[in-house]
Amino acid sequence: MRKVAIMVCLLVLSSVARADERDELMTIIWPWGTPEALEACRTLLQKYPPTSQMAGDEESEFSYGFACMTVAHDLGENQHQYEEAMRITSAYRAVFPHATNIWAGTVDTLYLRYLLRNLPPAQQALQTAQFYAQLVQAGCRHADDGRELKIRYRELLESIMALYKHAGQPQEGIRFLQELPINRPAAIHEQGWWDLMIQTYQRLEQPEKAKQTAVWAFRMCPFTKDCVDTALQRLARALLLTGDSSEAVVFLQYLNAGQGENPLAQVPLAQLTNEQFDQMLLNTGGDFALLVDAYLYVGDFDQAVQEAQGEVVSLGNNAAAGVADIARCFKAKDMHLLRANQFLEWVKTGEGPNPLEDF
Repeated sequence: MRKVAIMVCLLVLSSVARADERDELMTIIWPWGTPEALEACRTLLQKYPPTSQMAGDEESEFSYGFACMTVAHDLGENQHQYEEAMRITSAYRAVFPHATNIWAGTVDTLYLRYLLRNLPPAQQALQTAQFYAQLVQAGCRHADDGRELKIRYRELLESIMALYKHAGQPQEGIRFLQELPINRPAAIHEQGWWDLMIQTYQRLEQPEKAKQTAVWAFRMCPFTKDCVDTALQRLARALLLTGDSSEAVVFLQYLNAGQGENPLAQVPLAQLTNEQFDQMLLNTGGDFALLVDAYLYVGDFDQAVQEAQGEVVSLGNNAAAGVADIARCFKAKDMHLLRANQFLEWVKTGEGPNPLEDF
């Protein structure tokens, strides 16, 4: 009996030691890009691979997502060991099938990147496309801030569409892309989604739809200099591809003056059925910021600015995001920046009339 008791104690102590080592490794796998972090990620996955017991543990889901992304990226991009990279990324999904953190989206992108190097049979391609489409619709995010990765959200979407095409169902890929904001309103903030939508319409030789999408990308983009500049460049390219450069010139004059005739004022809104819009509203979960997105998307500017004001109130002392969304509503409605900037100046100084009174 004493021998059994000793063996049990040793097993317990060994388990504790292993847990302590695993926890320590999970603290030193950061930050991205250092040799020490890469080695810690390798050790973590080799000695303590993800197991079913970790399912549902958010800390493990997050840390193992980062470790799998780091090691798979090194294996694929630096060592060209694509099969091993796919094994690691698919092992992560096997344990954490519903993970939607930023590392999970990047793990998925790497898996699909390497899968597309050697296309699977059509039926497997279809099942894979459907699986990852559901993850994206459920809110799978992406490590877009990790610029060293050279990976973007757009690549994840492109890979899903490529799999649908390989499966002989390219229209399903297009439908997935078109309906993404309905299923996940936050996709509206993903600039890669707008770029891919425009590119898809151009590839289908539908320049008017590409132009419509570019107009709405400008209306809806966040009110920051970088986002506005990017949206304007995107819009200018789309206008030039329609073959009428004069329209681009007149619009830029309108944009700079903040008055006069807007040649793009009659570009159609996003075409949603009542059922689709109801579904989009449901998928906002009542979040004020997402409700702003939804109403802007269908051109209901008055309701959008109401939701943005609700966002300001709900955020209290952290109301900057709501204030920026109000400015965004001005930009969306006017298609110039004059009143949006006037509103931000009024918020800053409190001087002069509040532009919201005459939205």
